[in-house]
Amino acid sequence: MPFVGWLVERYPVGGMSVSIAIPDGRPDGQSRDRYESGQLEVEAWYELAVTHGMSRAWNREGRETAQVETDCGETVSRVFMDGDGEVL
Repeated sequence: MPFVGWLVERYPVGGMSVSIAIPDGRPDGQSRDRYESGQLEVEAWYELAVTHGMSRAWNREGRETAQVETDCGETVSRVFMDGDGEVL
């Protein structure tokens, strides 16, 4: 029987580092990775265990550094930003 539930990893100090839904033994839905401070590092969406939709990344200061759109695991578009949010 496959695992069903939430995969959660925590830092030694107790804060959540990763969370992702596992409804049928594989990632499906939102995944969030966090810095030790609790600030989001990466937010991605999965469908049938592959990335699907808009994924976003932030630096430790909370500024967005990347947006990557995928369709069934294939990259559709990528945008990278510098530390001030300007598109590179």
